[in-house]
Amino acid sequence: MKIFTERLCQLLLFIGLVMSNTNVIAQNNCTCAICGKSCNDIAVSGHVQGRSCYVAPANSSPGSSGVSSPDLKTMVAGAIMQNVLKSIVSANSEKDKKELEAKQRAAAIDAQIAAQRAAEQYRANELRLQAEHDKMMKSFKSLDGTQEMQNKTLDNTGLTFKTLDEPTAVMKEQRKLDVLDTAWINLQKELIKDRKDNKWANGIYNTLSNNAPPLPYKNFDELQPGDVILVAPDDIPGKAILWGDQIASGSTESAASHTITYLKEVNGQKLFMDNVPLHGPTIISEKQLKEKYGSRNMDVAQLSKFGIAQPLNEAEAEKLFKAAVKMQSDNINSGNSNYGVRGDNNMVCSEASWALINSTGRTIPGTDFGVKSKFDVNFSPADFYARKQYFLITSLNMSK
Repeated sequence: MKIFTERLCQLLLFIGLVMSNTNVIAQNNCTCAICGKSCNDIAVSGHVQGRSCYVAPANSSPGSSGVSSPDLKTMVAGAIMQNVLKSIVSANSEKDKKELEAKQRAAAIDAQIAAQRAAEQYRANELRLQAEHDKMMKSFKSLDGTQEMQNKTLDNTGLTFKTLDEPTAVMKEQRKLDVLDTAWINLQKELIKDRKDNKWANGIYNTLSNNAPPLPYKNFDELQPGDVILVAPDDIPGKAILWGDQIASGSTESAASHTITYLKEVNGQKLFMDNVPLHGPTIISEKQLKEKYGSRNMDVAQLSKFGIAQPLNEAEAEKLFKAAVKMQSDNINSGNSNYGVRGDNNMVCSEASWALINSTGRTIPGTDFGVKSKFDVNFSPADFYARKQYFLITSLNMSK
């Protein structure tokens, strides 16, 4: 501001001086811009036809040609004005430049300080994390003997590959399959025709369909008093009974159309209660059972309690046999077969098995399916499969 004031005062002073003079100041020792001669020596000027120099001497007349006093004043004032303005602008620009440089230096210092602080903070965090890691590693307890553990390298100098001398049976079959020769296809068809049914398939399917692992099959010699043999159908009437029972039960789990109850063994021969049409409840021998039902698939329902086998004890087994003897005696004394759906003393095969088990003191509820009750069937073969809390169902192996 001080410099600006000084320059402004100089400007005003020079303008006053110029404007106050009415004549051009005599200029000595100057040279004409046109002819190159001295301004004071007009006589020897290089101008022709009496033209004088552009810079006139002090005693030049007003009528002579050249630059007039007012024009000269204007030129001098303009030059002075331009110089003063340049000095003012230059002074202000210099000041702004210095202020900008000062700000830039301050910003650079601040940035450097911030970078140093960030670096220090990073180093502090690294030291803290390293200390926490060291503390955690020291807290771990090493296993005994780990100090002596070493990595053992594989000695692959003796590794060799063994080639197949002869193709395996699977490879031979695969080659035949790839070729698809007619002889091989015909052979497979014959093998399919000659295949035998898996007698354990039904039992395995039943256990898997109930999200339970397949139970081991039960051998014929392992039968216990109270076990109920569930016989699969082998003719159209038997299949009709199976299908009707499945529909009435709302489940296809059952695979049996007939039931037989194992009673006990006498003189090396097993005895069973069988209830069939025209004969009614009848005690049959092991030999009779195998002759009549040996070719059919069979499951066995073992007494249990929530999946744990609970066979009859000796006292219960004795009650079972006595009830079977009485059931056969009542059938003989009736003069007619007590097998049937209708009638006070009539019962189907599964009802006879169910009644014999309840005679031992075990309490097995009747069917839960109302459709069967309407036909006076209180217990059907499908109910042995459905009553999982009372029976374990496995396949029966008839071979000794």
